[in-house]
Amino acid sequence: MTIRLVDIVKEYPGTTALSGVSVDFRPGEVHAIVGENGAGKTTLVSILSGANRPTRGHIEIDGTARSFDGPRAALDAGIGYVSQEGTLVPFLSGAENIMLGAEPGRLGVIDRRRVLADAVSAAAHFFPDRDLDLQSPVEDLDYAERKVIEIVRALRAAATVLILDEPTASLPAADKEMLVRAIGELKARGLVIILISHFLKEVLALSDRVTVLRDGRKVETSDAGGLDEAHLVQRMLGATAQAFQERHRAPVPPGEARLAVRGLSGAGFRDVDFEVRPGEIVGLIGLSEAGQIAFAEALFGAGGRTTGTIAVDGRTVRIDDPREARRLGIGLVPDQRMAKALVAEYSIGENLAVVNLPSTGMGGLPIVAGARERTNGAAVFAQLRIKANGLEQAVGELSGGNKQKVSIGRWLYGVDARAAYRVLIFVEPTEGVDVGVKAEIHDIILKLADAGVAIVVVSSDLLEISHLCDRVSVFCDGTTTAALGRDRFHEDAFVAAMAGRATGRMG
Repeated sequence: MTIRLVDIVKEYPGTTALSGVSVDFRPGEVHAIVGENGAGKTTLVSILSGANRPTRGHIEIDGTARSFDGPRAALDAGIGYVSQEGTLVPFLSGAENIMLGAEPGRLGVIDRRRVLADAVSAAAHFFPDRDLDLQSPVEDLDYAERKVIEIVRALRAAATVLILDEPTASLPAADKEMLVRAIGELKARGLVIILISHFLKEVLALSDRVTVLRDGRKVETSDAGGLDEAHLVQRMLGATAQAFQERHRAPVPPGEARLAVRGLSGAGFRDVDFEVRPGEIVGLIGLSEAGQIAFAEALFGAGGRTTGTIAVDGRTVRIDDPREARRLGIGLVPDQRMAKALVAEYSIGENLAVVNLPSTGMGGLPIVAGARERTNGAAVFAQLRIKANGLEQAVGELSGGNKQKVSIGRWLYGVDARAAYRVLIFVEPTEGVDVGVKAEIHDIILKLADAGVAIVVVSSDLLEISHLCDRVSVFCDGTTTAALGRDRFHEDAFVAAMAGRATGRMG
C-alpha cells in the first residue's frame, strides 16, 4: 500500500502548524520524519492516523483520495499509530489491550480464555522471539514490553502502515536493540514504517528515506544512505545549528558545597558520597538501573527512607518527602514527564501553576488568585518560548519538546529562581526532544547555574553531559565509583567508568 500526503495545510487560530507539506510513503521501507519540536511532525502523523483533519490538502492511498473521521477509521484502512506517550489502558492486561474492541465471545459475554489465546497467537506471529507477559496489567510491565504490546495491537488489526513516534525513547540498550530488530522484521514483511525519532544515529541506521520538516514546511526528502548527522542538524535548525554546536561554559570557581551527601543509602543505591557547589553543574551517569536516578529522586525525598547524611549550606538536614525538599529550596524535574510531572487533560496554565500555586491569602484560605495565575503563566510561556495556542491549550496536545518545557516551567513559575532554589535536579532533561529544543533546555540550565543555583543533571546522553557539566559522578552497581573532571571528559572514559573499570572514588 502506497500512501501520499498531498499539500497538507493545518491551521489553528493564530498559527499555521503545516504549510503545504507533500510526502509519500512506500511499502517495505522505513521512512523517518525529523525536525525540531514544533516543526510539524506530530501534526502530520496525527492527520495520517485520523486523530486530526487537515485544513486543506488530502491523503491518497494507492492513488485514491481518502479522509478519516477518527483513528478507528484510519486503522480500518490499515494505518496504525504507536504514540510516544502510549495509549494502552493501564489496568488491563497485555492480552486485553491487544484484543481491545475485538474481544471474542457470545451474546455480549467476553470469552477470557480466547482473549488470552488470540493475543498470545498474535504476539507469537509478529514477535516469535519475544516472551511477553500478557496476563499482568500493563502498568506493571516495563516500557519496552508496553511498546511491543502497542505494536502487536496495531498489527493484529491488520495495519499495513505503522507510525512509530519515538519508539526507543527511555529504553535501555537491550530493549532498544530488540525494537530495532522488530522494525527490521516488519519492514521485511512489506509494511510501511513511518519513524519519528530525535536519535539521529538511529534514524540514519534504520531508515531508507528521511523527510526533514522545519517550521511546518518540508525542507527535503532524501535517501538516508547519502546523509550524516551534521547535515540533518543543519537542515533541521538552519542558521541556529552552528551556534548550538559551538556553545561553551566557563569554569566554576572553588567554593563551599551547597549540597553535600555522605554515605547515603536507599532503595536502589548505597553508600554514596556526593557534593555540588553554587553555580556548578554536576552530572550523574551510569548504565540502566545503576542507581543514579534513584539517588537523584532521594535527594528530593521521592525515593523512600534513606540512611546517611545530607547537608544543605553546611547544615545537616533530613529529607523524607518532596514537601521538605521544596522547603529547603530543592526542586526536581523528573524523567517520564507525563507519568511523573504533567496531567495531559489539564491546560498549560494549570500544569505550570502546580508547584507554586498563587493564592489570594484571603483569610488564610488557599483561594487561587486567577489574575496572578494568568500573569505568571504568561511570563513562563514567553520565557521558555512554548509553542502552543495559549495557556488554555491542554498539555496532552503539545509536542514532546513543549511538554518538557512545561515540566521545567513549573519550577520557574511565579518565583525568582535565584532566591527560590538552592538546588535543582534534572533527570533526563531532554528526553524525547529534538536538537533545537535540546539547545533551548541547555540554555535554561546554564542560566540557572549562572544565577548561582547548584544543578544536578542525570542523563543517558553522554554528549549532553559533556556539554553541560563541570564534573561527573559515575554510578555502577548502585554506588559511585568515579568522579571525573572536565579534563577527563571523553566517551571512552565515561563508558569505562560506567562499566566499573575506573577508579577515583567520589569523596
